[in-house]
Amino acid sequence: MGAPLFAEYGRYGGYRLIKTMTLPPISFTNHEVFALYFAMQALSSFVSIPFQISFRSINKKFLDSVSSKQREQIENLQKRVSFFHLEQAHECGYLEEILLAAVQNRALTIINYVTPKQTTMRRIQPMQ
Repeated sequence: MGAPLFAEYGRYGGYRLIKTMTLPPISFTNHEVFALYFAMQALSSFVSIPFQISFRSINKKFLDSVSSKQREQIENLQKRVSFFHLEQAHECGYLEEILLAAVQNRALTIINYVTPKQTTMRRIQPMQ
């Protein structure tokens, strides 16, 4: 497995990763395909999904990346099985921001942290 590099020659030259780098294709077993499909179906019942814009793209790329036989099996599964989940009760407007802060290891101030008795502002930090 390699990474696409860009080289500049000369005194101030060097190597850099190409910014539009994509990952190599992944081969999934049938069980892995169905597990990922099931996970994506489970997420569809959530009111708040972090990175919602990316999720649709990921779902399309996933279906485009599986073999034609696996795609056909997923289509057959869609015709025969329906997934029903309890819908998420409340929207979490900060979920994406919280996850990004955790990845970047930075503190975050949450506005309007609501408890049954009061509403306050909280500063939270990811665990180390």
